[in-house]
Amino acid sequence: LVLDGVNITNNDGPCIYIRDAAKTTIIFDGMSSLTTASNTSYTTLNAAIYCKSDLVLDGDGNTLITSQYEHAIKAKDNMTINAGMFIINAEKDCINVNGDLIIHKGNISLNAKDDGIQSEGAITIEKGNFFISPVGDGIKAEGLLEIKDGIIDIDGATEGIESKTDIIINGGTIYVDSTDDCINAINSFTMNNGVLK
Repeated sequence: LVLDGVNITNNDGPCIYIRDAAKTTIIFDGMSSLTTASNTSYTTLNAAIYCKSDLVLDGDGNTLITSQYEHAIKAKDNMTINAGMFIINAEKDCINVNGDLIIHKGNISLNAKDDGIQSEGAITIEKGNFFISPVGDGIKAEGLLEIKDGIIDIDGATEGIESKTDIIINGGTIYVDSTDDCINAINSFTMNNGVLK
């Protein structure tokens, strides 16, 4: 699926709903926007992009995603971000993934009424520029959370970076301003390289 300068507003559910596929790739080119309203009646399809398969986001476009009802992006399986520029606003989580999340690169700004990024699996950030302004947690994983490189700025979070298992930082520059823990790993926290402020 290629979105090139597309503006979609849906008052009754997701702007993009992938119901049945092995894997779905969305390529963003140009300036695009996706907006869902707060009065949606599709209460179980609770995101502007709702995908029941593996989800891949790619392209060099500039995309604004605004969800006035719960999450902005919901992947019921694994999710990968290969590239792209995203400004994402959500009433709950900006990115909510049931499986694993891998971010290869991108320029991503997240404004969340709950968590910026939340995964029930592992999270791997290889590179990219991130500004995350959540009411809840900045980046939260149920599994391993690994940061290899990139610039990550988390401002105003409850927990900055959290994992129910382990956190490994191998590089990058990370700024965290939180009301509770900046880093919270239930099992272990390892920092091999990088800068944490």
